[in-house]
Amino acid sequence: MTAPASSAASRDRGPALSRGRRWAATGALAASLLVVAMDMTVLNIALPALTAELRPTSEQLLWIVDVYSLVLAGLLVPCAALADRWGRRRTLLLGYGLFAGASLLVPAADAAPGVIAVRALLGVGGAMILPTTLSMIRVLFT
Repeated sequence: MTAPASSAASRDRGPALSRGRRWAATGALAASLLVVAMDMTVLNIALPALTAELRPTSEQLLWIVDVYSLVLAGLLVPCAALADRWGRRRTLLLGYGLFAGASLLVPAADAAPGVIAVRALLGVGGAMILPTTLSMIRVLFT
């Protein structure tokens, strides 16, 4: 006997959610996309104070600004593939944890290389969040 054709689709969907829970989940996912997108530009506000305090070279300053979007863009496809193999929810939660942990490390960075490393870590977390939120919205609203 063969399994019904809808078994893969039902396995992907999980338990049925009420309309309110679907929209609440969509709101949470949209908020996480907002945070990831905002992190690309919010550094520009803190840049004058950061430059005065850390005194980075011009190359370090470029890396501080650009490393987040560079790492995020470079890891979007691998993180989406990871989410397909490892699980969307697990990848999303790991991305949230990584992003939150890196955000807490930002004040501890007392030199430009530390800020660059933390921003790269934020890019990895963002790359895990971005594709999984989009695919989970597809799963929420079949």
